[in-house]
Amino acid sequence: MNKFFEPLRGSWITRHRENAEDNRNYIRSVAKKMPTEVRERMLSMVDRAESTEQFCDIVVEVTGRDASQQTQKVIFLESQVKVLILAIRSAKDLEPLRVVAREIVERLQERAYREEQERLHASSSTSASLPSPSVVP
Repeated sequence: MNKFFEPLRGSWITRHRENAEDNRNYIRSVAKKMPTEVRERMLSMVDRAESTEQFCDIVVEVTGRDASQQTQKVIFLESQVKVLILAIRSAKDLEPLRVVAREIVERLQERAYREEQERLHASSSTSASLPSPSVVP
C-alpha cells in the first residue's frame, strides 16, 4: 500500500483498495480454470487495473508532497507577515520599520534562493539517473 494511504487504514479508501486487490488475486487464482481467450482478457484487465492503481498512487504521492511544500511556504510567509505587522504596530518612526522590512525581504530572498538550489539539485540528480538515449543506427 502507498505510504500516503497509511494514515487512512480503516477508511473507505483502504477498504476499496483491499477489496480490489483481493478481487485481482482471486481472478489470478481461478484463471487456470478459464478458457484461454477469457483468461488472457481477464489477466489483461487485472494488469491494466494494477498499472492504473500504481499510476494513481504516484499522482497522489506527488500531489501530497507538493501540497505539503506549499503549506510550508504559506506558514513561512505567514510568520513573516506577523513580524511585519508587529513592527508596524510598534513603530514610532520609520527607521526601525525599514530595518524589519529589510530583514524580512532578506529572509524571503534566502528562502527563495535555497528552494531554487534544492530544485536545481533535484533536477540535476534526476537527469543524471535517467538513462542516456540510445543511438539507433
